[in-house]
Amino acid sequence: MQPAVSAVNVRRFREGSLEEQSDLLAAEEPLEIRIDFGPVDERQQRTLSVTMRTPGNDFELAVGFLLTEGIIRYQRDIARIRYCNDGGRSED
Repeated sequence: MQPAVSAVNVRRFREGSLEEQSDLLAAEEPLEIRIDFGPVDERQQRTLSVTMRTPGNDFELAVGFLLTEGIIRYQRDIARIRYCNDGGRSED
């Protein structure tokens, strides 16, 4: 995972002159939220949303999204939470 902020050089115009200095830039990456549903032997998958976020706490973000959208109501509504494209890292 990349850091949440990166140091970058920026140019600022102040009091009639241009100066270069270091500043912090927040990282932002897309997160696609998908759900699997249906009987185990006929599982279907659907993308619900793609949101931009600062990396970190992705599972919490996804659960909060599902809760506020009314897709889930209880923790027991979630069977598993996992990343789809990172070599199988998962969390139940």
